[in-house]
Amino acid sequence: MGILSAVPLMPRGLKYPEFAPLPNAAFRIDAQVHVRYTPDVGKIMQKEAHLLFAYDRYWSELKDYNIHVFTEQRFKMWVQDLGKYQVYVPTSVPENYKDTLERPAWADPNPLNTRTALAARVRGTLHLIRPETMISLDKDMQNTVRFERIRVPLLYPYKRAHRKVIRKVYTHTLDGKPFLTKRYGDWEHDRCVGRLEAWMYVAVEKHWSPMMEADSLRHMFKPALLTRPEHATVGSFYTNERRIKV
Repeated sequence: MGILSAVPLMPRGLKYPEFAPLPNAAFRIDAQVHVRYTPDVGKIMQKEAHLLFAYDRYWSELKDYNIHVFTEQRFKMWVQDLGKYQVYVPTSVPENYKDTLERPAWADPNPLNTRTALAARVRGTLHLIRPETMISLDKDMQNTVRFERIRVPLLYPYKRAHRKVIRKVYTHTLDGKPFLTKRYGDWEHDRCVGRLEAWMYVAVEKHWSPMMEADSLRHMFKPALLTRPEHATVGSFYTNERRIKV
């Protein structure tokens, strides 16, 4: 059988589709970058949107829904001072990690030693972003090189309103049937904590540790400021906001 005889016949009026041109060099380079910094690009593109936990002012261009959440696990948060801007560097700690330096409940949670970062939760904002935005952030954050994008459990404190029944009164309808009437007290608000998951960029230690330990670069890093809330729902936490009420 010849090559031409293997080509199926097309109905009259239809033509074989033309082959798409090969992508140019710029497209191929951009695709290589996506594969390098977004190795899970296939899974990312399967969803219309993703939840992202943002803790750095660097992402201020993202739409802010004013939803503040906390990481369930603890991190050591460092700040790299680059002059015009700062980079927040959260490093992971083991689940059973315990700080050698403990601060009393009444004291400033920030240690006096500027070379010591305590393990604490991180406070940030929750964002709903498109897959294209996620891929762009992977490139800016150099995912898998400087930072690693992982799924983390988050805590979402909220207040639940309810009213307690203080009295039950039995009355009768017009036809004489008994009818139960409940009397409620004032509204009460209980503090509750919900849980959800989102993407978060965590520091790759093999990239950051040599810089933090180098004598010529050590001065650029300092522990981020810890904040102690008025209530003990989440405990002390890191935040990039200077003044905050919780």
